[in-house]
Amino acid sequence: MTRSARWLGLLPLLGLLALWQVAVWQRWYPPVLLPSPMTVADSFVRFGPTIAANAWASLMRMIVGVGLAFGVAVPAGLLIGRYRLLDRMTDWSIQAFRSRCCSSGSATPRRSC
Repeated sequence: MTRSARWLGLLPLLGLLALWQVAVWQRWYPPVLLPSPMTVADSFVRFGPTIAANAWASLMRMIVGVGLAFGVAVPAGLLIGRYRLLDRMTDWSIQAFRSRCCSSGSATPRRSC
């Protein structure tokens, strides 16, 4: 890969930053909701370790939650699929959580959302 091709890959990022700065200058959103790129960069410099610690804690919570969900759901699904009695006992509650909206993956929506 040539040097110019590497720099060419930065153009979308630079365009996004430029559009972000224009949005701040034009006040498309209040500064509280859309701070400037320099304000965000300054916050990362000043509060970097705190942001990293909080991001790490959130990531660990997510991993534990997904792990617990997987660890419970897979064995439960296998048991429900194997034993008809468990299927009959749990089917109503499982069906209650199924999506009834257009975004359920069905090609034909049942009703408008």
